[in-house]
Amino acid sequence: MSEFTEKLKNRVWSWSSAAQAHECPYGFYLQRLAEPRIKQDENVFAQYGSQMHEWLELVFKGIMQPEELLELYLTDYESKITLKWPFNRYVDLEKSYYEDGLAFARHFKGLSPNYEVIGVELEMKAEIEGYKVIGYIDLLVKNKKTGEYIIVDHKSKKKFASKAEEKKYRKQLEFYGYLVHEKMGVWPAYTDLDLFRGQKHYIEPCTAEDCIAAKDYFIESVKTACETEEWLDKHSIKARENFKSAKDAKKAGKADFFCTEICSVRSHCPMSSAYVKPKKEKKSKKAG
Repeated sequence: MSEFTEKLKNRVWSWSSAAQAHECPYGFYLQRLAEPRIKQDENVFAQYGSQMHEWLELVFKGIMQPEELLELYLTDYESKITLKWPFNRYVDLEKSYYEDGLAFARHFKGLSPNYEVIGVELEMKAEIEGYKVIGYIDLLVKNKKTGEYIIVDHKSKKKFASKAEEKKYRKQLEFYGYLVHEKMGVWPAYTDLDLFRGQKHYIEPCTAEDCIAAKDYFIESVKTACETEEWLDKHSIKARENFKSAKDAKKAGKADFFCTEICSVRSHCPMSSAYVKPKKEKKSKKAG
């Protein structure tokens, strides 16, 4: 049993916190358990995604009309997206993200009249097997003709790197489907991964079995985190599994884009090339 077991059992768990505890325990420890609390690192990808979510929220809540998104994007983008974009040898990320967002704003038509909005940034709370849980659904809509519910999640990705990556993101929506059923008594019929930069919706049928399986995966991740005694980073875990050295693990971490550019504790993690070594406190001179 870990010294943090009771604290972890009593915390409110989200999908992102459970996923982080499962995928990179050390990142979870630094971000959520380390004392004193450390200042977290910002990144431009999160800033961009959060701002686009905020603008879409205004539209789906009826505060702003779909056609107003383009004007808002053109006038406010520069003042809202202020952090530095990382270098990429293959593409100018700053230009690419701006132009993709601009194209999306130009063609955005809002929600089809065949659907009604049930909730926007909808907070879902539950207690599952004794663990407190919270989730926020970007958009929950209902088909007016069939009565079917669809869970929509806006993503700033342009495309998925693989079917496995798509499946990973969809599992979160299936978990939200379980929370919808807990609160509203209905199972969602579809999940929709809205990759707005690519102007493409990845829609798949969703079953009660899918939602329950995602819930089981989530709870298993939480239970494992509560019993963790060794807060290893993801690269050290992979190195152990493949009988590699700590040196190999560190090399992998420094080459990992997420670890070097996105992780919110990257400047505090020795595995990241963004790591900033803490300054040693100067010893006071002895009086004499």
